[in-house]
Amino acid sequence: MLDTDRSVLTKLNEWIFSLSSTNFRPFRHTATSISLGCITTLCDIYAKINKQFDTHNVLLEKEKKSKKSTKVKEVEKIAKALESQLQKLSELMETTYDRYSSTIFNKLTLFSVFVHRFRDVDYHIRTECVHELGLWMQLLPQIYFDGAHLRYMGWALSDSHSTTRLDVVKSLQKLYSSDTYLPNLRHFTERFLSRFIEMATSDADRSVRVATIVLLDHIRERELLENEDLDKICCMIFDAEGRVRRAVVSCVVSVVEGAYEELCEGIGRNVDAVEKELGDEKDRTDGVPSTWLRFKALCQVLLKYDKMVEEAQADDQPAEDKFPFKGLEFGDVESRISMAATALVSEMEELQDWDNIALYLLADHSSRPTEKGRNAGGILAKARRAAALDASEETILLEVLNASVLARRTYEDDHEDTKGKKRKRGDSEPAEDNDRVDVSTGLVKHLPPLLHRFGSKPDTAALILKLIPSVNLDKYNELRQDEALEFLLEDVGKQFMNHTSGEVFREVGNILLHAQKAQEVGFLVEGRILELQDEVNSAFSSMVNGKVLTPFHYYMMLIIEFGC
Repeated sequence: MLDTDRSVLTKLNEWIFSLSSTNFRPFRHTATSISLGCITTLCDIYAKINKQFDTHNVLLEKEKKSKKSTKVKEVEKIAKALESQLQKLSELMETTYDRYSSTIFNKLTLFSVFVHRFRDVDYHIRTECVHELGLWMQLLPQIYFDGAHLRYMGWALSDSHSTTRLDVVKSLQKLYSSDTYLPNLRHFTERFLSRFIEMATSDADRSVRVATIVLLDHIRERELLENEDLDKICCMIFDAEGRVRRAVVSCVVSVVEGAYEELCEGIGRNVDAVEKELGDEKDRTDGVPSTWLRFKALCQVLLKYDKMVEEAQADDQPAEDKFPFKGLEFGDVESRISMAATALVSEMEELQDWDNIALYLLADHSSRPTEKGRNAGGILAKARRAAALDASEETILLEVLNASVLARRTYEDDHEDTKGKKRKRGDSEPAEDNDRVDVSTGLVKHLPPLLHRFGSKPDTAALILKLIPSVNLDKYNELRQDEALEFLLEDVGKQFMNHTSGEVFREVGNILLHAQKAQEVGFLVEGRILELQDEVNSAFSSMVNGKVLTPFHYYMMLIIEFGC
């Protein structure tokens, strides 16, 4: 009807254009929705007919090449009919719906409604305009996906309302997720990349930040992001918002993968050669699994970004206004490394193997006699030297170990009720889960050497002590390791007496509270608590003899008396 009776279209245009400029918001919104919906429908019809036309053209070529074909005329007739429909539809869009029209309808076209309402005072109308423009670009890129239309997307990035900004970012996500639109997006990316990064790092709306980070991840996948800009995005792995940290994980994982490849290339010819030589067997006595090199790369990356955040805070903020990324002395604020590790564990499969992380921390990376002289340049010898951790990297990996253990223990607790029960199809645990040692059994073996190795420094000692509440202490009785539990509690008491760090005191208090809940080994726990109280009493008495009491002295006493 629109093609045969143009008067209908003329009246429709006049009414829509007039109502879209009225001061009465409901009429203005309705007229704008009708206008945008008409263009979307036309684009959809054009795209479908165009697809059918291309399909029949391919079929026609095949039929012409076939000597026995009898459908040439039939296919040719359909193709011509589709071509005629496309031509009429193109004329209709050019003369009445497109902003490039030179006819009398130039100022009354439906696209002109979009141009005027794109900056409407009502954010609902602005959001609808941006949303529909994104659909037009996807449905009919040959007409709407160009610089002249993309600039509207760029302008909407600075809209005053978060709903409009969020909608334009989601529309851009769909465009960047496909290689089809990449050529036209290069200039647009160069022009608005700084705005993307600004939105991702400091937008007032959390949902906009998360969506923009996802958009920047698509840009990274298209190799349109410089390393400097990628570092700015990855630093948000330490952000206070959990949703933001989870959104950044894929970017951080890509940087870790790049650092891992650099490590492997420095060891051998390429990544595949190194992985083939090292293997992935974590239980080999003298081996260096390739996963350890990935852990090393992760530590390097987190350490790099941790220093960048420290420098940024030192330059931009006074000390009293800094965000409490680091754990408070006697509070419950989580360290930024711990928050980042918690987000990464769910996405990096290697980090879910906490037992492998513990073995890496306990490994001796000094050279073997067989790796000296001529063999010093071998892949295994180079890998052992490359995998060696310094003090800062060990602290970071201990944070990662805590996050991995906590994630695994949470999984075990959530699935404890289903043990021994018949599972429905699709509910069975993965094969690797059935082969894994549970957290409590594994930590019974690893805790003593970890405490021995890392217990001399208060920061690392606190991280090892933090692992103990994840152990079901009744497991010691089950494994007939009561003596090992006594030694463990004795080591905990030594850590309490030897350090003056509030973090160590807090973790010891948590351990003793956790130990009191044990049923089978409760008698061992109670006895050790009484011994520790006597030791604290003696130390307290000798410490304050003839001295002025300080808050530290009181805290040392009260953590045993009231904390337990």
